[in-house]
Amino acid sequence: MRERRGELAVLIAMGVLVIVASVLSIRREEERLDISGSTRAAGGTGALALYLWLDGLGYPVQRLERGLFGLGAEEEVLWVITPNFFPGISPSEAEEVEEWVRDGGTLVWVESFPTSALFEVLEVETEAELFDEAFSVRPTVPWLRHPEASYPASFSFELPRGATPLLAGEDGSVGGLRMALGDGEVWLFSTAEPFTNEGLKEEANSALVQGLLEQLPPAASLTFDEFHHGFTGTGEARSLTREARRAPWGWAIYYAAGVVALWLLLRGRKFGRPLPLPGEHLRREAGEYARSMAWLYRRARLRQPVLRYHRDRLVRRLTERYRLPLFDNDDAFASAVARARSDVDEAALRSHLQALRRADISESQLVALARVNDEWLAKLRVDDRRPTDDR
Repeated sequence: MRERRGELAVLIAMGVLVIVASVLSIRREEERLDISGSTRAAGGTGALALYLWLDGLGYPVQRLERGLFGLGAEEEVLWVITPNFFPGISPSEAEEVEEWVRDGGTLVWVESFPTSALFEVLEVETEAELFDEAFSVRPTVPWLRHPEASYPASFSFELPRGATPLLAGEDGSVGGLRMALGDGEVWLFSTAEPFTNEGLKEEANSALVQGLLEQLPPAASLTFDEFHHGFTGTGEARSLTREARRAPWGWAIYYAAGVVALWLLLRGRKFGRPLPLPGEHLRREAGEYARSMAWLYRRARLRQPVLRYHRDRLVRRLTERYRLPLFDNDDAFASAVARARSDVDEAALRSHLQALRRADISESQLVALARVNDEWLAKLRVDDRRPTDDR
């Protein structure tokens, strides 16, 4: 009774956790969506304000949300703002971006982490200075209207040959640069603050974005990469685990599974290979039963059932082989077999069948008759492999 009460308490606790998980998960999309650099995020680190601002200024803006990452001729200027660190951009995707730039595309890459496959493809060296408040960069080009503004940078670039520094620190560290690549251009920034919803409230940050827009190709469409923020549009390859992580019912299942696992652990349940019971090791093998029955027949001197078994085997095989009816008389049966096959010794077969009906027989005679019976069966098996004219 006490154990049932404990199980009931666990079930009630699971139900409460499911309800709590569902309530906590049902929130407005704009409140729970706070993805850094995403144009669909309205949080402080999102980039929705930048997207709406550029759209209001008349720039053709769009989002890159596809089932598979890919760039085409319709993407003229690609903005990638703080993509997800994990799984991040893959080496094959970085190579595709580099090829797209060489064909004439313009890339604006804003990164918060110094480790990216794109930097390796572009052969741009970085030096990590993560979360260093003293590291700040200032504009170094005249088209930035606020040369006195400073921006916190996460890391610095090693300036490649032929590249133009855009933002630099007092010690010469580079926080932004512009470089030509084939027929296109690459803009790299290690500071994301000027492009975020919160950062655009500052005049210096919005002026930096305006100056950058003036340097980009005029009337070019601006594409914002949302693929590396987890948005893959209608072509998303859905999976059960992905949907479970994003839906309230999925988190409820996770909570319930965790409670059940904890309950089983506390109760001392162990999981592993099932062990056989001691009684299963005492079971006899089939051969042992056959030997036991043979020994009982021998002790009781029951030889007639054994003779009947060997006779039935031979008769059944002959009738099946030569399509003969059953005869109660051994002489008639032997004659029928001899008519079906001329090479069968009728007298020997008749004598053998009569011997199998004997009532008084010794054990040695029984063994001899069993061997003769096996010879007849072996001869029939050999004859089965030869072509015959009988029907």
